[in-house]
Amino acid sequence: MLSKGLTYAQSLYDTIVRDRLRVSIATLAHVQKFKQWYKFFFFFFDVKTGKTLYKKSLSSLHRILRYQWEVFIIRGILGAISLAAFFSFSRLKCKIFIKYRQMLLNLSHR
Repeated sequence: MLSKGLTYAQSLYDTIVRDRLRVSIATLAHVQKFKQWYKFFFFFFDVKTGKTLYKKSLSSLHRILRYQWEVFIIRGILGAISLAAFFSFSRLKCKIFIKYRQMLLNLSHR
């Protein structure tokens, strides 16, 4: 019973360490943006099974890149909507909005 618990704890620890290493290296490879880093760092070797984790690592990098593009696109859409809403205000509403914004800015500078 104790040996099963220790084996489970060891496999859980190995999985966590490997995943953390994979994510940190994926981030490093994305920041560096060098193809040789990309190719070199994504050949992981699983000691227990003797297989490389190349495909899993590539998919995690693609997931990170896709997530960043999605955030960029969503921010652009929200910015366009807020600009359209701002310009669609009537003149009075614009003045009220600008005064409210100035009041908030004055409060934040105090």
